[in-house]
Amino acid sequence: MSTKTIALEMSAYERLAAQKIDGESFTKTIERLLKRHVSSAGTCGAALEQAARIWGQVGSTEEADVMERVIEQGREGTRWDVEPLR
Repeated sequence: MSTKTIALEMSAYERLAAQKIDGESFTKTIERLLKRHVSSAGTCGAALEQAARIWGQVGSTEEADVMERVIEQGREGTRWDVEPLR
């Protein structure tokens, strides 16, 4: 198997190292993360995962309220009135 050396900024290295499972090589960590990312891209699960990371960084109730209002405003353009089937 051939190898390729890459350079990472320290911040990227630290984030990658934090994702490693005990005994896992960096190659296996990257493969696992890429597989999960590619296979779930564009899915509801991927959107929830991304939202959870964002919401986890909210610093106050006021910030959360602002985010909620922005989300609701974005949804207003996609709401449709649908009559039930008979």
